[in-house]
Amino acid sequence: MQSLAFIPPAVVAFWGVVIILLQVFVNVVFAFGVYSDALELRRGMRTTKLVNPAIWLFATLIGGVFVAAVYWILHHSTLNPFNTSRSKEPNDESIL
Repeated sequence: MQSLAFIPPAVVAFWGVVIILLQVFVNVVFAFGVYSDALELRRGMRTTKLVNPAIWLFATLIGGVFVAAVYWILHHSTLNPFNTSRSKEPNDESIL
């Protein structure tokens, strides 16, 4: 702790607040992105997994990028067996 003794406490507090504000901003952006995508799924006659779009919004506000990653894995990754957005046809070159 003595190695940081030369840094004024006001500087540490300032940068701490800046980091927290950036984290809040990122969480809000990801939350509204997840919410928007969840509403698009609903418009396309698909359902969201586990909970409704509003709960995904609040969960992403609290959990941030990690909850957004879970949302993406559940709804858009190839780990989802019901995701038919990717073509499952083999390459034409593999037939030769």
